[in-house]
Order: sequence, then C-alpha cells, then structure tokens
Amino acid sequence: MNTSVNNKDKYGEVFTPPFLVQQMVDDLKFESGYELSLPNINNVFEPGAGKGVFFDVFVNQNNCFCGDFNYILNEINSEHLDDLQSVCKKQGGNSEIVLQDCLDFHAECCIDWLGDCDLVIGNLPFNCNTKKFVPSLAINHKDEESVTKSKSVTMWTKITHFCFEHILKPGGYFYAIIPCIWLKPDRGGVYDLFTRDNSVLMLKTFDCKTANTIFDYNCQTPICYVLVQKKKTNCDKPFKLYDHQKEKYLDFRLSPGKCIPTHCVQQFICHSEYLEKNKISSCYEHVLKISTLNPKCLAGEIVRFSKGGLEDYEGGGGHGDDFYKIITGSLFDKKTNKLTLNGFASSVPCLYYGKPKLILPHKRLAKFYKDYDGTYSCFGRDMYVFLCDNQKQIDELYDFLNNNSIVNQMIETGFTIRMNFIEKYVFQYIPWIFHSDFDFESYEQECKIY
Repeated sequence: MNTSVNNKDKYGEVFTPPFLVQQMVDDLKFESGYELSLPNINNVFEPGAGKGVFFDVFVNQNNCFCGDFNYILNEINSEHLDDLQSVCKKQGGNSEIVLQDCLDFHAECCIDWLGDCDLVIGNLPFNCNTKKFVPSLAINHKDEESVTKSKSVTMWTKITHFCFEHILKPGGYFYAIIPCIWLKPDRGGVYDLFTRDNSVLMLKTFDCKTANTIFDYNCQTPICYVLVQKKKTNCDKPFKLYDHQKEKYLDFRLSPGKCIPTHCVQQFICHSEYLEKNKISSCYEHVLKISTLNPKCLAGEIVRFSKGGLEDYEGGGGHGDDFYKIITGSLFDKKTNKLTLNGFASSVPCLYYGKPKLILPHKRLAKFYKDYDGTYSCFGRDMYVFLCDNQKQIDELYDFLNNNSIVNQMIETGFTIRMNFIEKYVFQYIPWIFHSDFDFESYEQECKIY
C-alpha cells in the first residue's frame, strides 16, 4: 500500500485540484452578491490545509484578501510542512502554519484568533484512523478486522461543529467542501447547524461519479461546497442553489425539515410552491421504509431467488402450498423492459403481507411493483412501500409516480446523497394524489416539466 493511500486512511487526506478551488473563488465573487466581501476579511482559518492549494489559489493567484489579513493553515501531517512553507513564501507576513489537530485547540492555548475568524475555508477530511466500513467490501474480506471492524472516525462533522463553536466569530463565514449527507436531517447534526442555527447562502453539489472524477478516483461519495454564515437563519430568505440542468444558480427557499435537492432544482422549486400554496400533503407522509431482518422468516426459507423470478414461483418441490413470497430486491431487464423480483419463499410471512401496496423494491432502481392482493411481504433495507386501499389506487399512484418529471427528474436523480440510492426524503416534494384537495389539472399547470 503506498504512502498516499495510508495518508488517506490515517488522516482523511485527499488533495483538492486547483481548478475546483478556482471554481469556488469564482462562485464566491459572482454568486454570493454582497453577502461576503473578501477584501474585508481579516482572519482566515483552513483546517486540513494539505499542501496549501487553497492558499495558493485564494491568495497567490487571485489576491482575494487585502491589507493586513492573517491566513492560518492548520495541518496535522508534518510531511507537508515544506510544501506549506513554499506556497506561503509570497505572502510570508500574512500566513501562519499550525501543525496540530485543530480539535485540540482550546481557550487556554492563548491563540489570539480563536473565536475571531472571519472565514473558514478548505476541503475537510472526511474520515480518519482507518478505512471506513463498506458492507460490499466486507463480503470479500471477512477475515480482515481492519475492514469488518473498522475504527474509522467521521471527522468532517466534528471539525464543522468545532469551527462554528470555537473558530468563527459571530457573522463569520464557513466555505468548505464536505459530503452531501447533511442535505437532509442527519445524525451528525450538520443539517440543523446550517439550516436552523445559521444561514446557508450558497450551495453547489456534485454526484458520486463527478466527485470521483474530480478527486482522481479517491472520492466515492456525493460532495458539495457550501457557504454558511454564522448568523441565525431567516427562513423566508432563499439561498443560491446550483441547478445542473439549467447550469446556473437559482434562488431556493428551504422549508424546515425538508431535504435540499441535488439535481433538477427547478422541478423541486415548483413542486414545493405547489404543495405550500394548495396545502397538499406529500407522499413522504405515506411512504413506508423497510428495515427488517426478521430471523423467523429466514429460518423458514424454502427456496431463494437471487437472479429474479420470485414472481413466477408457485410452490412445488415437496414443499406444499403453504408458503409466502418475500421480496428482498429486484432486477430490471432493459431489453425486455421487465422488472423481476429477488427474494425467497418462506413458511413465515414478513412485513405488509396481505396488504395491497405499491412497492419500490430496489434502493437504486426507480421501478415500482404492483401488489394488488397483498401476495408479497418485504424483507431487508432501503425498500419503500405505499399501502393502498384497492387496485384502482395502486394503478393511479403507479401511473402518477412514473411520470417522467417525477420518476426520472426527482425520485431517481433529484436527491442523491449516498452513491445513487433513492432516498425517502425525496418524497417530501411529491404530492399525495389521494389528498382531498389534489387536482391533477391544476397540478399539471403549476408543475410544468422543465
């Protein structure tokens, strides 16, 4: 294993290409309006400075800060000291290199800029200590504890909270590259920190494929760069959100608790306005997420279908007719345009057996399956179900959700924060068509396909 891989696992070290930092500079100048005046910045703090690319682009190449500013480059890996000193030579009197874990800073350190920084910038280290646990990787490395019992620590959430609590002054700005997982209420509390306790001003997202290309295949998760002011949120004020389809920033007003879309932003804007204006409930209030590994169902397994075909099983083989079909996933054949089900037959049913429903059986495949009479039950994780009263409701909901503007522009690509998984939160913007006030004609007029 080479040094760079070791450093990635140990420090969360992934170097930022200069062109991406330049893009951040350009967006900051042209999209943030008069919210942030770079020439008036006095103290700048960069956690995880690496080899100094942010300093080089912001200071050496663009001369973003004027006068007697102070730029603090914080780096935990001493290997980069020579690179940092070299890149800071042009502005020697305006830079300070601190080789230390920033989480160890405290009031007793007598650091005059602690709590008095106008701007925090950088590409925060995502994880450290060792490789992050990945279920698919663990399957083929069952005997390696470094994989199956990962001691990886999520650093970016800790550093983000630390910067707001101990580094930034009131009214200061946070402008950094971080994962997209915070775009919905998250366990790390960053969603609330940004959208409730402070003010998001600008946001641009990148899907996992784009992020992986940008970072030379060292980043497999959707990322973003976000500008946040340490100032209480004004919920009525929109922020700038980049729409990749329109190739420009749009004004986006976020309702508390809702996710922030990553693609087709205009679609989400018009749907949000429609729901709010007409007081229509969303599909989010009715969708059920499956998360169960019922051992009784597994113990009663009769036959398994890992390559589709569960829907065609009719018993036999000496097992009699007393069996239940349990869905664990699905496959889609583009040649035949057919969805086929993975799962197993068991002597014990699982969730939602006997209930008419519309099922989304695959976490990365926006293909629904109709279960008119409740023949199927559900097992596993990241599967979604809509319980319906009858066949008519199932057909109507199926047709509505398969509208191109919804299935392709919203469900499948509109909100991706974990690889290409379909997230439950995307349904917050999709109207529940069985709401008493829902009118399809007015919906079509107000939510045009963009």
